[in-house]
Formats: sequence, structure tokens, C-alpha cells
Amino acid sequence: MFTFIKEKIVDVEQLLMDNKKASVIYLNPSTYNYFRKNMELIKNVDGVRFDGLFMSSFLKLFGIKVPKRQSFDMTSLAPKVFDKAEEEGLKVFICGGTDDDVDKFCKIIKNRYPHLQIIGQRNGYFSDAEFESVKDEITLNRPDVVILGLGGQKQEVIASKLTPYVDGYIFTCGAFISQTTKKIDFYPKYINKFNLRWAYRFVVEPRTIKRVLISYPLFIVYLLLDFTKYKNKGIK
Repeated sequence: MFTFIKEKIVDVEQLLMDNKKASVIYLNPSTYNYFRKNMELIKNVDGVRFDGLFMSSFLKLFGIKVPKRQSFDMTSLAPKVFDKAEEEGLKVFICGGTDDDVDKFCKIIKNRYPHLQIIGQRNGYFSDAEFESVKDEITLNRPDVVILGLGGQKQEVIASKLTPYVDGYIFTCGAFISQTTKKIDFYPKYINKFNLRWAYRFVVEPRTIKRVLISYPLFIVYLLLDFTKYKNKGIK
């Protein structure tokens, strides 16, 4: 997994400036812990970034150069993607949340970006057996940008599966769709200024606390193990 990350880490803003189409997933400690034993499920993705300062900071300690924060939310990357799509007439497909969530999300985003071409939307509740029909639904109008908010593990797997069929950008976005239905600027300015997004989520989404308490210590252990294996193989 350590080798995978070193090879796949990307600067998404540079990809956008260079018009280099790519599928990009965002890993957090929980998904890192899962995919380190299931790497075949994300083998097709073109790039990887990280969700949160905790993971990025630890990776830097182990010699991985992480470009500046580029999370897919309105405090970072999402406005750059929507600006580019609006200015260049790129077609966007949104997938995630419930039918109500994705409908509200698209209306809110269209209000902020009135010239954005959202050519399709659908909920994120589908089974593995339904993937082919979902893939056909997403690719029907040849989207230039696909945004997936399907929850950890599922969204990364679907991004990998879609990569051979989408000639454009694919981004996983975590809870971005559901968060935006509450407020387009989910994080208050002072929270974003002082990098307290994690604490804010603890307050407004207390279910994340349990995940952090379990996943984050395991991530540190697994990262140490993976780094040791990487060094023992003599990979530069």
C-alpha cells in the first residue's frame, strides 16, 4: 500500500490546469486500513489524495511528499472543479446520497453555479449486481466529470470500476453531497481558518468519533508495518 500511494499521489489542481483527465480517490485512515488488504479493488484509479490533515501529516513523516490540501469540499477543491466545468462547458454527473439528497444537492450547486451542466444524477444506493446498469446510466451522456459520494470503501471501488468507461474526471467526495444539503458552506469560516474541521465534524456528526477512535490508531500501526515492508524490499 505504501508503494501504491507513492506512485499514485497527485496534485489535482495541476491535473485540472493541464486538462489531464483522471480518476482520483480520497483515502482516510479507515479506508487505508481496508484497502491495504484489498488493493485489487482500486487498481484502476489514476490518482490518490487524502481526507484530512491527520493522514497527510503522518505520511509526510514517512517521506511522502503531499501537495497542499485538496479535499473535495467547498473549502478546497470543489469550487475549482465547478468553476472549470462551468467555464469550459464540461458535463457533470452526480451520484450519491438518497434521491432527496442528490436532488437538493444539485439544486444548491446550480444556484451557486447557474451555468453548470449537470447532465445526470442518481442516488448512491445500489448493489454490486446493479453496477452494470448504473455504469450505463452514468456513461450514457459521456460526462466529463463524475462525482461520487457513496461512503467510504464503496465510492473508491466504484471509481475504480468506472475508470475504464469514463473519458473524464472522476472524484470521490465522501460526505460532501449530504453535507451540502444542510449548507453549501458546511464549515464556518473560523473553523476552516484554524483547521478545526475535524473538531467541527465531531460536534455536528458525532458518529464519526467512534470511527476515529478505532480506525486512527490502527492506521498508525498499519502504516508503520507497510513502511517497514517497503524499506525491506529496498524500493527507492
